[in-house]
Amino acid sequence: MGTACYLKGAPEILEEIKKVLHVKEGEPTADGIFHLDIVRCLGCCGLAPVMTIDQKVYGKIKKTDIPEIISSFLKERKQPLSLQSKENAELQNHVHPILPLKDYGASPQ
Repeated sequence: MGTACYLKGAPEILEEIKKVLHVKEGEPTADGIFHLDIVRCLGCCGLAPVMTIDQKVYGKIKKTDIPEIISSFLKERKQPLSLQSKENAELQNHVHPILPLKDYGASPQ
């Protein structure tokens, strides 16, 4: 992760994301909706710390923002998690990286 994000609390935010999503760095969630990738920098130092989900940038985030950010994203998807199988997630390409991130399967940003 970049220096600005690191200095402004990204390690603690990363731990919260792991806790909320029950996932480790470099792995997808059990339901296949999220994939946690750590990148060097997104070039948004003025917004640090930042994370992205599905190419949307969230800036000046705090550890306490994580549950709401994830919940909002899932609500926007308009498909209950309980109805989404791993196969459906892969077919629909709904694997989304998080904190600071790039789109799963895309070239690094």
